[in-house]
Order: sequence, then C-alpha cells, then structure tokens
Amino acid sequence: MTVRRCEGLPAEAARVAKEGARVRRCGGATVRGKAGLPAEAAGAAKAGATVRSVLALAILAVTAWPVWAHHSFSAEFDINKPIKLSGTITEVRWSNPHSWIYIDVKDETGKVVNWALEMQPANALYRRGWRPTDVAAGTVVTVEGWASRNGSPTANTNTIVLSDGRRLFAGAPPADGSAPPAEGGAPR
Repeated sequence: MTVRRCEGLPAEAARVAKEGARVRRCGGATVRGKAGLPAEAAGAAKAGATVRSVLALAILAVTAWPVWAHHSFSAEFDINKPIKLSGTITEVRWSNPHSWIYIDVKDETGKVVNWALEMQPANALYRRGWRPTDVAAGTVVTVEGWASRNGSPTANTNTIVLSDGRRLFAGAPPADGSAPPAEGGAPR
C-alpha cells in the first residue's frame, strides 16, 4: 500500500487505502480505485504492459530461432547411406550452426561433381584442433560420412583424412551410433 499526502486524507481515501489501493492526495481530493490508478493512468499502464509483453515475446522468438531452424540428422541424411569420397577442397565455410566444406569429386563417368559436406560449428572444429590452414582450397582429402536423403551431392561429415594421413573429426555420429564407412573402403 502506498499513501502519499500533502495534507490530511478524507475518510473515503483512508478506507480505500486500507483495502490496498494506492492513494495520492496533493492539491485536490483524489481518491484512487481498487487498482490504485485513475482511468487514464490505468490505460497507460496497460499499454506499457502490452509493449513489455510484445518486447519479451520478440526477444524469446529471436533467441529461440536457432532451435526452431535447426534440423535433426535423420531429417536430411540417411544413416543407411554411408559414403567415402576423395577429392580436392574448393571452399570451406567456417560458420554456425554448421560449417561446410566443398570438394570436387569425380563420379563413375569421370564427371566432376562439387559435394557440399556439413560439419560441426566453427568453434567446435577449432576446439578439436582444426585450423583454416589445414583445409585450404586445393588440399586433397578423403571424407567419411553419410549421404543426403534427397540424392543431392550433400553429406554429413564424420571424419576428414588429409593427404598427410592426419584424421580430423568433423561431426558427431548420428543418434543411433552407426559408424561411418569402414577403414579401407573404396573411395567414391
């Protein structure tokens, strides 16, 4: 209960104050209702609450967007389609929520196909020992992972083997724990 006064309160104001309302009396006799605010102030308070609610929802939507936008492994990639590709890196994108590496691979007919390979976020790769100089354009690599469901030249990457034999872990295995192609499997 808040009671402000410049002079004595009339009996009605004292009664309203006992009920828990805000009472303010300065200059003229003004008695507030149960909410403690006159109609104009109540409208302004309601508008302020609406603005705060809209702002809170906007902040929630922006911070939750990465969760809504993210996909599960099985939504895009097929656990039953392990792949092993050998090719030359054409581009690396260190980004979030996934980093991407692009490699040129010759298919069965000899045609060069550019594969897009999804990996963990840049920070996760860096913590695992990756450095941009390890996977520069022009580097020959062998990639192990899982092909996309839609048949496009896209895959989720588990391991990248550099030409000097170093193995770089590129992503978490799928939820069911299936392993990438067996060591020594024929590159595609």
